Amino acid sequence: LKFNAEKCEILTITGKHAPVFLNKLNTNSLKHVNKVKDLGITVTSDLKWESHIRNLTAKGFRTLGFLRRHCLDTSSENHKRTLYLKFVRPYVGYASEIWAPEN
Repeated sequence: LKFNAEKCEILTITGKHAPVFLNKLNTNSLKHVNKVKDLGITVTSDLKWESHIRNLTAKGFRTLGFLRRHCLDTSSENHKRTLYLKFVRPYVGYASEIWAPEN
């Protein structure tokens, strides 16, 4: 399996102080990051979900704004609900089991 060092990143999940490691792939140094997005889920080094939730909320509001501008002016309440459930709610609920496991 071949890895591209330019596409690889290192995310260190630790307590308060992150130790400094020099990670290399062959002769290339790998970039250390504080957050990484994988499969649409943003994971930070402190395992907090604010960044992920902020991204999902922004996508939901953008989609809702698009629907308001283009679809909802003349639609019935039932049609508005259907559009919301099909286009906005999937963004808001994506991977919610991770950041809200009790719901």
